[in-house]
Amino acid sequence: LPVAVILAEETDNDNKGGGTGKGIFTTAIGKLIQIQTIDGKNFRLDKSFAWQRVGLDTNAVIIQDVRKNVDFEGFYPAITDGLTIERKGQQEIFLDYDHSPKLMITTNYSIPDVGNHAKRRQRVIPFSDYFSHLRTPHDEFGQQLFSDWDDGEWKVFYNFMFDCVGIGLCRVCL
Repeated sequence: LPVAVILAEETDNDNKGGGTGKGIFTTAIGKLIQIQTIDGKNFRLDKSFAWQRVGLDTNAVIIQDVRKNVDFEGFYPAITDGLTIERKGQQEIFLDYDHSPKLMITTNYSIPDVGNHAKRRQRVIPFSDYFSHLRTPHDEFGQQLFSDWDDGEWKVFYNFMFDCVGIGLCRVCL
């Protein structure tokens, strides 16, 4: 299904957004598939070579922290048709929908979904304010996620992730 996954704040109050775990979520995804993260504050679709960091092995592109009032409509071709990758001094490459990386956008703001054309291209995952600047994952777990883990914690992580996607691998195998 050609959609962009939007990781957004559960609140509509722009001043209360941020620190809810969207970055942790995308880091977790990156432990399972090949991702490319792009700075959403400085990303411009009209810029030459906008997608140049995307490789043929990239499974998902994460546009991290897009600006308020981002032009979501500008992402339509990348969401539904495929991705054209231009690199300096090289011939452009077009990856059709089936072979192109899928798009994930993180934001502290609402992304306009006016009209069916926008709504059908978005799957919004809201993040609550359980984590914030007042309560961090480090406060909750007493360690940095991923970087402070031992082998046992990595096994728990991978088993949880496999359960989430329905693979249900045997826990003894890991």
